[in-house]
Amino acid sequence: MMKGKTKVTVVGAGGKMGTRVSSNLAKHLDTVEMMLCENSPKGIEGIIARGFDVVPIDTAVNWADITVLAIPDSLIKLVSKDVVKLMKSDTTLLILDPAAAVAKHLCLRDDCTFAVTHP
Repeated sequence: MMKGKTKVTVVGAGGKMGTRVSSNLAKHLDTVEMMLCENSPKGIEGIIARGFDVVPIDTAVNWADITVLAIPDSLIKLVSKDVVKLMKSDTTLLILDPAAAVAKHLCLRDDCTFAVTHP
């Protein structure tokens, strides 16, 4: 039986790291579906210019198998509170800042997986 595509949401998809992550994911649309979230007008413009849509965070995170937080370090504590609440059980949250995890700025849940990586 063939497995479906992995559903990935990138939060902060219009910033420097979010653009890098989503551009790399876009090279693999045969195996990945993605939704992009962004709240800055400049970031939204950049996403649209690359030919993608911007999706509300509540829709995108609840849909995803994997959510990537590609946001500034200073926002991880604030944003992860809301994002983690929206995640389905047995899904994964990736953050790109190891210092936030060490400093315990990342909100967690027992029924989800959390990982730190560098793009």
